[in-house]
Amino acid sequence: MYPYGSAALVEIADCTKDVVIPEFVSNGNSEFRIETFGIGSVVFTNEASSIVESITIPKTIKIINKNVLAGCPNLKTVIVDSENPYYDSRESCNAIITTSQNRYFTPNTLIAGCKATTIPNSVVEIGENAFYNCHDMNIDTLRLGNRLKFIGGSAFQNCDGIKYLEIPHTIDTIGNEIFEGCDSLKTVVWNNPRMMPYNAVWDCGNIETFVLGDSITALSQNTIEGSSSSYYRTIIRKLVFG
Repeated sequence: MYPYGSAALVEIADCTKDVVIPEFVSNGNSEFRIETFGIGSVVFTNEASSIVESITIPKTIKIINKNVLAGCPNLKTVIVDSENPYYDSRESCNAIITTSQNRYFTPNTLIAGCKATTIPNSVVEIGENAFYNCHDMNIDTLRLGNRLKFIGGSAFQNCDGIKYLEIPHTIDTIGNEIFEGCDSLKTVVWNNPRMMPYNAVWDCGNIETFVLGDSITALSQNTIEGSSSSYYRTIIRKLVFG
């Protein structure tokens, strides 16, 4: 059906307010089916990407890599074609989530979101850099679902709209620099995992209360501390254990 093979969408330079990724691209007399979205870098690299407010992912996409939405600070609508067998945007969540048929990621992994994303309770993993640089997130309180087991490194780095954060007991693993640069963060309740990762809340200068659950046994380097520079330091006014 597709005699000329598949193609990867590496970069989108000419942006409009509403971006619809095509199912096919043509090169002369040849037509290629777009199956990969992003290859190891930010897809939206042009300054014009700041005007993007919505993006639609077609049914042909099989592989989506990290950072695919990181260059769109004003993105607020993410739609995956309902006929795509590998990804969806269930419950109008404005995010890209893997399905049970996905061969490259754990099913029910949130790969990429935007400032208007709501995280469904069905999500079990949040991928690396999933919300990286999502400024002005439309959320004051980040409460993660009770099925969530894993959060990748830098998943919420530089998300400056989050004020209250609660890590549930179900979490097994969290990557480094998970909430680095979230400078609106005021309250953190950390129940699990037992070992808090490197630079977890580094450069979060407005934290007022940090609650450590009973299961916490160790803090990694710079977990709740910034550098010696006053600009990057993390100030915690109240630390509660248990």
